Amino acid sequence: MRGDGLGSARFGAAPDGVIDYVTSILGGNTSDTGWVDPYTFGDCSPATIARKVDWGVLSLLFSDLSSYADGRRHVIGWEYGLVGGIGDEPVGLRTAGGTTLGSRVVDLLADFPEAGVNDGEPDLNIPPNFYVSDNFRGLLTGIEPGDFITVIFGGYGCAE
Repeated sequence: MRGDGLGSARFGAAPDGVIDYVTSILGGNTSDTGWVDPYTFGDCSPATIARKVDWGVLSLLFSDLSSYADGRRHVIGWEYGLVGGIGDEPVGLRTAGGTTLGSRVVDLLADFPEAGVNDGEPDLNIPPNFYVSDNFRGLLTGIEPGDFITVIFGGYGCAE
């Protein structure tokens, strides 16, 4: 997992090639929205069309408009994990430094010393989280060294 893509699939790449690449590693996807209105599964604006393809708890997001490309369909981001759970397939995706779902906050900070760790805002239903860059961030169970990562995001997402 990287802030500029997933493995050798970079943000801005054509959807079919990225889907084929991930399928060659993880096998067939578990769901695919097809190309739909960008509000079908979240707010993917300013796109005019969007698509979400899942391999278990890994989702790839596609649209026709982002800072990566304009006017052509391309990958804009990925999401790995589910709020409140660890251990669903696929397991084992990680950063070059080893950060993955279930990594402790102390290990996250060893891999990314520049990362910020935040309490979240319980009143607004925002869980504890971390931020490495605009293109790499995630959710945590808490901010103590022994708390762990539950979700990791790369690139752009579609707000729900």
